[in-house]
Order: sequence, then structure tokens, then C-alpha cells
Amino acid sequence: TDVDAGRRWYATLFGRPEGNNPMPTLVEWQVLPGAWVQVFLDPDRAGTDELNFAVDDLDRHVRELRARG
Repeated sequence: TDVDAGRRWYATLFGRPEGNNPMPTLVEWQVLPGAWVQVFLDPDRAGTDELNFAVDDLDRHVRELRARG
């Protein structure tokens, strides 16, 4: 699949195979506790980036980010 090229690239970058392959179009590496790099197939978003954050208090984090401009 097209995910295989990304899988090989990130496995080389991290020096290890993915830690999770929950579906054929998604592979993941845990890089820190609670922080993951995901490689997935989505032709509609090809050539773009996404960044997801998991936070404990979204409202507080939004306020802090707004205060930073």
C-alpha cells in the first residue's frame, strides 16, 4: 500500500518499526508518553500536514495560546 513507503521512512528515522498498526491504512509510533506520529492514507488530504494535540483542559490551553497571540 501507499502507507508502506511512509512506514519504511519513519522506521528508518526512529530506528524501529511502528508500535501500532490498527488498520491497513494507518501506522503509528509512540515518540513520547502521550505523543504519537501517525502515517495514514487519505488521498483527499495528500500533500498536506495535520497536527493533533491531546490536552487535559482544552479551555485553559486555548486561553494560554490566545494570550501568546
